[in-house]
Formats: sequence, structure tokens, C-alpha cells
Amino acid sequence: MKKSFWIAKSFAFEQSKKIILLVLSALYSLIVANALGPSSYGLVTFFISFTSVVMIFGIAFLQNMLSVFLPKWKNLKLIKTIAKIEFAIAVPVLLAIAVFSPQINTMLNKQSPLILSFASLHMLLMIAFTTTTVILRSLKLFGKNLKMETTMQFFNLLATSTLIFVFGLQALAVVFGQMIAVAIAIALFFRWWPNIEKNLKISKKELNRKNIEELKRYAVSGLPASIVKRTYQFLYTLLFGLFVPTVMLGYYYLAEKIFSVMVSKTATSLGDVVMPFTMEERKKENLAKILSLTIKVNFLISLVGSVAVALIMPILLFFFFPSYYNAITLVPFLAAISITRSFIVANQGFASLNEMEKQLKVNLISLTTALIFGVLFAPRFNIYALLVMPIIASTVNAVVSKYYFRKLGIDIEYIPRKQDIIFFLDKISELLKSSLKRIKMLLKR
Repeated sequence: MKKSFWIAKSFAFEQSKKIILLVLSALYSLIVANALGPSSYGLVTFFISFTSVVMIFGIAFLQNMLSVFLPKWKNLKLIKTIAKIEFAIAVPVLLAIAVFSPQINTMLNKQSPLILSFASLHMLLMIAFTTTTVILRSLKLFGKNLKMETTMQFFNLLATSTLIFVFGLQALAVVFGQMIAVAIAIALFFRWWPNIEKNLKISKKELNRKNIEELKRYAVSGLPASIVKRTYQFLYTLLFGLFVPTVMLGYYYLAEKIFSVMVSKTATSLGDVVMPFTMEERKKENLAKILSLTIKVNFLISLVGSVAVALIMPILLFFFFPSYYNAITLVPFLAAISITRSFIVANQGFASLNEMEKQLKVNLISLTTALIFGVLFAPRFNIYALLVMPIIASTVNAVVSKYYFRKLGIDIEYIPRKQDIIFFLDKISELLKSSLKRIKMLLKR
């Protein structure tokens, strides 16, 4: 089969997950957000986001490294080594956050050190969960990834609801509920792993000198870019904590979650599917086609999805989240964020070409520009200035990335043409015909 068909097929698995997660997430938000109210919901979600500071210290980069080299090597030693390093970094950092949670709360003018302490333990489990999903996607096991993430979301809904309505917990129910759900999902992964290891013939050999040298080169060039990106994301969260009231945080996190599940998850799904294919591609011409097609499809889905969500958001808030109705003022900004974010898929091309220095330059320029804007205008314009930041970052990222790709002899296209839309619809048609044929065969059996 053609590579484009395999990408479309894998993307279908990821999108089926999106539909399932949409239902589970809608129920979760409906129950939990309304039970807690904007202030408590905003506070606990902020603290969970705050603990992501640990990702600055190389955790995110290690997970990215796994997604780059596991598709090529399928090596168990690589998985174990990266997992050990992740937890060697995460445990002391998260422990420090838990110990100094009273001081952190004072700095941020918050009064919930207990929530932050347990959120640190929650983040440790989330790192393990994210690593397992990276492994599944890197090995192109999108069906198992679907089952695992759906399991996590289902038990998250069940556990959190039980803790709120049966045991009377409030904000802490969100943290404990997710911890229970993540633990169950991780257990499911380890139940699958012996068969995965056998069926895919995962190598148990030690990494050779050539492998180690390649990892070192990738780390030297790629780690700075990851640190820059994650530092920006943490500072972005910190600015929210410093300048945005907890009630407005609740409005933001609910509206952002709706956009994330209904629009942004699609972009993430497509990017996750394309990553293993781009890492296997070495011809510049083919890489340009894959990236351009991905960006264009991403843009179309984000544009249509964002407009649709923006139109129905007033109805959703009025009937289902009345205490969050003031979040309507944030909708135009969130729509623009979703649309412009579709362009940054191009960054995957730098990893495939091992041009991590250029990726670092792109991140530095785009994120520094956005951060300067936020620091200057957040004290005066509050959350609205902060919501402009990712729009600036994504736009600058797209422009600078295109410039560097041209220097590498690769022409990346962002805006879809008529023939691109026709091509995408043809692939959907092929996929549907193939799926219907398989269903008919199963029914005959």
C-alpha cells in the first residue's frame, strides 16, 4: 500500500479515539466543572499544569527522543534507559515542589498547598503514562493506544465522580481520580507488553557504539530546543497564575478543554501519526510532501472545527455550564490559537533531517517574541494578552520555519489548494471503502 494510505488509516484510528474521548470528556467536564465551580476548577487545573515544570529538565526531550529512535531501532534497552533517566530526573524535582508547596502558594497568592503537593505525585504517574503512549504510537500500535487512552478517560470519569459525590471531596477529587485512572491504564500497558515484544520482535541487544553516538548527537542538538520550548510553556503557565484570578482561570480551562477535545486533539492525533513516517523518510522531496499535506489537512480541520465550536459555544455554556458563561469572551482567541497552531507540525521535519540547531533557532525566535509580548501586556490586559501569546508564537514559528526549510532545499506549503482538498477526500474515500469491505468480510464469517 502507498504510504499516504497507511497514514490515513492510522489517522482514522486516532480520530476514532477523538470521538470516544469527546463523549467521555464532555461527561467529565459536565459533572466535575459544574460540581466544583469556576474557582475550584480553575485552581486545581492550574496546579496540575504548574507541576509540568519538571518537563523543562529533559523529560519532554527524552520522550521525543523515544519517538524518534524507537521506530527505527525497536530496542528494549533504549526504552529502559530513557525510562530510568526520566524518573531519576522527575522524582527529586517533584519532591521539591511538594516540600516547598506552601512557599509556592504564597508566591502565587494561592491558598492550597495540599493540592499542589498531591499534584506533584499525580505528575509522576502522568510521565509514566505519557511514556507508554509514546511507545505505542512509535510502534504504530494506534489501536492499542486508543484502548489505553480511552480506559484512562473512562476510569478518570468514574473515579473522580465517585470521590466528589460519594466521599465529598472537591478539588482533590480531580487529582486523586486521575491518579487512579492513570494507574489502571499503565497496568493495561504492562499486560500487553509481553505480546507486543514478541510480535514486533523487539530487540533486547545492548545499544552499540554507533547507536550511542547517534543519541548523543541528537541530544546535543535537540535538548536545547526542548528546554527552550518547555521553559516557555512553564513561564506561560506561571503568568496565568500571577495575573489571572482563579475564577477566570476556571473559565479559561473549561473553554480551552472544549476546544482541545473538539479541535486541537485532531492536530495532535495527526502529528502523532505522521511522526513515525517522517522519521523513516530520508528523501527531501518525499518529506516535503508528507509535511505539506499534514499541515494543510491540519489547517482545514482546525479552521472548520474552530468556527463550528465558536458558533455552538454560547449554547453549550448557557445550557450546560451556566456558571461559566463569561468564558464566551475567550472564544475568539481560542479559535485563533487552534487555527494558527496547525502550522507548527512543520517542526517535525527538522527532527527527521537531524537539523535540531535550526529547530532551536525557530523556537527561540518565536517563543521569545511571544514571551516579551506577554510580559509587557499581561499586567494591563490580563488573560487577553496571554491568549495572544500562542497566536504570535505559532505565526512567527511558521514564517521562520519556512525560511529555514528553504535554505535546506525543502519547500513547505501551509495553505491548502483545491487539488489538495480533492486528494484528501480521495484518501478518505479509499479508507472508507477498505473499512466497509473488512466489515462485510467479518459479517460473512
